[in-house]
This record gives sequence, C-alpha cells and structure tokens, in this order.
Amino acid sequence: MPVLSVGAADVGQSLAIHYFLASEHGLMGTSTLEAAQILSIVEHVREMRTAYRVLVPYGQAPVETTTKQWFEEGSRDVLGTADAARKVRCS
Repeated sequence: MPVLSVGAADVGQSLAIHYFLASEHGLMGTSTLEAAQILSIVEHVREMRTAYRVLVPYGQAPVETTTKQWFEEGSRDVLGTADAARKVRCS
C-alpha cells in the first residue's frame, strides 16, 4: 500500500496521496467545483485503466484483437434498471 510521510503524519491510499500532492502544488483548481472536476477526471482514468486491465492483464503486451476491442468495440450500453448479473468483473 502506498504511504506518504509528511512530517510526523502519514497519508495512505493513492487517491488521498494524489489529492494531497496536487493541493500542495496548486494543481487542484481555484474552487471546490474545479477540484471536483479534476477528481472526476482522475477517477475516469482509473476506471478506464481497470477496464483495460481486464482485456490486457498487467505485464502482458496488447495483441491486435484486444487493441481492436478496446478502440473499436468498446462497452455495451444498457437501458433500464441496473442488473448486477451483467456487471463486468475486474481482476
């Protein structure tokens, strides 16, 4: 688990560390709305990385079929009530 030590205090978890460092270096926007938008982008990228790793596990090179699936096929949109049985399981 990543831990950032700041003086006598420690901060754990990647998102908290990213938020702390970005705030300390003036990269969290000029309002709470901008900060929320920045965190939204961070979480979108994290979710994309998780979905990508379902197709291409860490340490493996992507092959043509997985690259095509990622860039051309994408996910399937579903209308209606959420159904956990259709959820894609991430490793």
